[in-house]
Amino acid sequence: MKKYQIQTFENIYFTQPEIFLPTKKITNDDIFKAVKEEFEGNEEVLKKIIKSLKRSFKMCGSNIRYVPEDNSVTIAGLAASAAKQALQVNSIDPEDVQVLVFGGISRAYYEPAVAAEVANILGIEQIHAFDVSCACSGLLEAMNIGANFLLNNPAIENVLCCSSELPEPVIDHKIKDPNELILKAGLMTLGSGAAAVLLSKKKFKNGGFRLNSYRNTTYPKQWDLTVSYILKPWVFNNIGMFELSRDLLPGEIREHLSAVNWTIPELRHIAIHQLGDYFLDWIFDALNLTKEQMYLIHSYYGNVGSVTAFLSLHHFLKKHTLRQGDKFLFIVPAGGFSIVSATASWDA
Repeated sequence: MKKYQIQTFENIYFTQPEIFLPTKKITNDDIFKAVKEEFEGNEEVLKKIIKSLKRSFKMCGSNIRYVPEDNSVTIAGLAASAAKQALQVNSIDPEDVQVLVFGGISRAYYEPAVAAEVANILGIEQIHAFDVSCACSGLLEAMNIGANFLLNNPAIENVLCCSSELPEPVIDHKIKDPNELILKAGLMTLGSGAAAVLLSKKKFKNGGFRLNSYRNTTYPKQWDLTVSYILKPWVFNNIGMFELSRDLLPGEIREHLSAVNWTIPELRHIAIHQLGDYFLDWIFDALNLTKEQMYLIHSYYGNVGSVTAFLSLHHFLKKHTLRQGDKFLFIVPAGGFSIVSATASWDA
């Protein structure tokens, strides 16, 4: 069987990501409180549960997550807030967007596409709008599809890609036994937020990233490590995801960079999805990265699903000035088990 090759692009640009976070912060202590309030049983068992949960949070580096103040906050509303920022910062009128793609995991309904609701909030009268489902790599996958729309249809000038995560309704704090944490502890590291980027065949007035390449490598035998059910609580095998990421990510990164004739020392930053600090420490060591090349941000935001890699870049951009030609790698280990990656360079 022929191995899937990396797709390369020319003259496709995307903006710096715009991030929107809910206003309320919660900490590990709030999670412990919720677990205690839901618990029914022996006090000694509860102590073991809290002890195990603390150990899991320490391994992940969990501390803060952002959550909505109330039930009025919606999945589409979060995404639209980030999208509005992207449009305003780059002086693009919503009606000048031809395609809108939503790449989040979270959704409140089977149909219609969340993208349609986002477009309505933005005041767009008519547009090609649809959703992409690809676990935590959904926004990166949406950008790949958007880039291909731009390449193949001259009538398309601007593509808006956005995602949002609002996991609170599906997080189960009712734990009866410490063993349940194998599939539930990872869910308690989740937080809410949204991200949006614009893509175009022309440079943006504020500069942009030139998209160079894209790849999706999926290992289907591990498809059920993390399952976000529609009608029942989600399950998340954090340890399994950590182990696969540890074993496969360094090789995937090297192979992708080699295909575009880049090297690891050339990278200004790796915008990576962050399940937790534990597996990132392995990546640091395996690739001999500097602290500037890959920030640990899990403690600031938690795991925000499809938004996390873009939060990583956003966090980097708050601290550093971009230079012409700076090279970036985006990489997301996701349910499936998939590793989705892209390379891009800054073009002012």
